[in-house]
Amino acid sequence: MKKHLTTGFLTGMSRAMIMFVWGIIFYLAAVLFQDGQVETGRAVYTAVMSIIFAAMGVGQNSQFMPDMAKAKVAGAGVFDIIESKDEE
Repeated sequence: MKKHLTTGFLTGMSRAMIMFVWGIIFYLAAVLFQDGQVETGRAVYTAVMSIIFAAMGVGQNSQFMPDMAKAKVAGAGVFDIIESKDEE
């Protein structure tokens, strides 16, 4: 039961952090817009969405990094096999 409560709490906190970050980003964007440093709301939204999608892409691709190391080793093994066949 304790494990499930901890997992549920941490999952909820991770989801909440995403919403907090969204809120901070849009608050700062509103401040920049109000100060006149940004001309249109569309420019703010485009910049925010670009940054968020880039961060999501990096996060999703980083989960494959351990597999990349294994793929390099496997690729080197394949080339070793091909080179040994050529020498025969």
